[in-house]
Amino acid sequence: KLGIWNIEVRREYFSDDLREMEALNCAKLGKRLTLFYSVPDVIFKSGQINPKLLQYFAEASLFGASYVKLNVGEFDGYRGNLGQELGTSVPKSIQLNVENDQTKLSGSAEKIVIFLGAAKKADLNIGFVNDLGNWIFTKQDTVSSSKILLPYTRYIHLKNYTIENQQTKTVPIDDGKLDWKKLLDN
Repeated sequence: KLGIWNIEVRREYFSDDLREMEALNCAKLGKRLTLFYSVPDVIFKSGQINPKLLQYFAEASLFGASYVKLNVGEFDGYRGNLGQELGTSVPKSIQLNVENDQTKLSGSAEKIVIFLGAAKKADLNIGFVNDLGNWIFTKQDTVSSSKILLPYTRYIHLKNYTIENQQTKTVPIDDGKLDWKKLLDN
């Protein structure tokens, strides 16, 4: 009734009870809702595909999510067949995206673009979600990082920050240091 059709569902706020996910799927039925599933975990652990990926995609399917968002993780040591291993883990009905987080491991523009380039070469349809406010945590320039990842960017997560007493703090979008309107124009 509010005219909202796209909703991000965050895994960390679900209980371990699958009934919440089933109820969400029932609520979605008959409506034009598009659900995005944000999972605070990585695709790669110690250079291997995260064994929990199948669980995450099963959960997303259970409540009818069209998109799953994860972080890259430790792709550096991966030596497997990316197209085969990751390609068989991601259902065709779900689009996988990766996001820059606030860690050096999964928030490095250079590491993310290496993974996305390898995914493209393996003919995998994986995109990027640019969290503008997270670049400060990894001490990277927001503009140059955004430009490097632009060819893979599917959508932008807007947030802002300030620095108080040498601590970074997330704040309302118009109250922070980022000129997000200028960034969107680039």
